[in-house]
Amino acid sequence: AVVSTQSTGSDDGEWLVTVERRDDGFVTPENRLKFWRKEEKTEYTMKTCVDPPHAKLTTSLSLGITTEPTAVTTSTDCTVKVWGCGDEEDSWTQRQVLRHRHGPAYSSLISGDGSVLVVGYKGLVVLYGTDSWDV
Repeated sequence: AVVSTQSTGSDDGEWLVTVERRDDGFVTPENRLKFWRKEEKTEYTMKTCVDPPHAKLTTSLSLGITTEPTAVTTSTDCTVKVWGCGDEEDSWTQRQVLRHRHGPAYSSLISGDGSVLVVGYKGLVVLYGTDSWDV
């Protein structure tokens, strides 16, 4: 069975982002990051599918606006990945891979004004400026 483990939507309802995991116990587990755009009043169309978004389990998903629509995923693979949507055909691509010496990240949030990414590690919170993605 496929299970949506995380989901988030943009404030205006235009974008929906999901993380899905499939693990039937027989084949290698599958992880997918999907980006959906609202086409009709209640209908979303998938625009991008990333398979897999991380080498290990995705632990969080956040969505916000920086200089463009931006999604952030964290993982037990010790990476934080930043995804952006360009103007061409609503395609989402990986923009940055962030790592911190404190290991896996478990939560993330893009500030309301889009200037800061907050990432939670075990016992530690790190702030990244979204203009350069530096701490």
